[in-house]
Amino acid sequence: MNHWETHLYGFAVALTQGAKIKPENLQRMRDKALSHGHTEAECLFVEQNAQLYIAKGILDHKTGRENVAVTAQFFYDCPAHVSFEEQSDLIHNDLVRLLDADSTTGVACCGATVQSINGQTRLSEKSRTHMVCAMCGSTNVRADAYAEWDADAGQWVLHSTYDEKRCENCEISTSLIEVDEATQIEIQAFGMVNIDDGSRLAEDSETPDFFDVMVTTTPFDSGVILTLEEHENMTAKESEQTLAAMVATYPTAAISIVNCDLGAA
Repeated sequence: MNHWETHLYGFAVALTQGAKIKPENLQRMRDKALSHGHTEAECLFVEQNAQLYIAKGILDHKTGRENVAVTAQFFYDCPAHVSFEEQSDLIHNDLVRLLDADSTTGVACCGATVQSINGQTRLSEKSRTHMVCAMCGSTNVRADAYAEWDADAGQWVLHSTYDEKRCENCEISTSLIEVDEATQIEIQAFGMVNIDDGSRLAEDSETPDFFDVMVTTTPFDSGVILTLEEHENMTAKESEQTLAAMVATYPTAAISIVNCDLGAA
């Protein structure tokens, strides 16, 4: 099996997508990597060398060097009228000036993040949940609801929901299952090879003929696994784009890259 640590890999993929990934989702993925045993130094390295890590799984390309995470306290004079998030961004932009500074001491700043201001955490980990069809796993579901007019907003707003639920994929009434994104959803990318009677997973020594990307639930107590999304028969480039889109949609989900080195393809 040829894949790197899944949570750090997902963070690296997200870093390469620029504005396609919301900052709060990027931070959630970073926090997820940290909560699953990765270090601040590893996250900082990936932030500066995302493509290197995606392609090779390397966390240090300088022999005899290492990234060290430093906890320090700074005091900043900030505009009082801007939001907490805006203050964080301003401080971060000022800190990264160190990245361009020439070191004369044998060490160099290779990354910086703002995690808290006056004890207030920049982004708290919020649970993300999805409602899926109990029959097919689709998230394209609807609930019968009652709305009321909001004169201030100038639009109809949700008042309450009822028991009737519908899956637009199955086109019938259904029951829904609530799944936690971080613990019950997994994004998977597979390298596949063609054989006489169909296709199979590529082995370590084989070059994939095509790629599949799936989003599934982890097994329920019954052993059932539901498929939320499935994208098949793609080129390497198409699968990279699809993987990035899935990471943006499910930013805290685990990621498995099975027998395919998408970053190097």
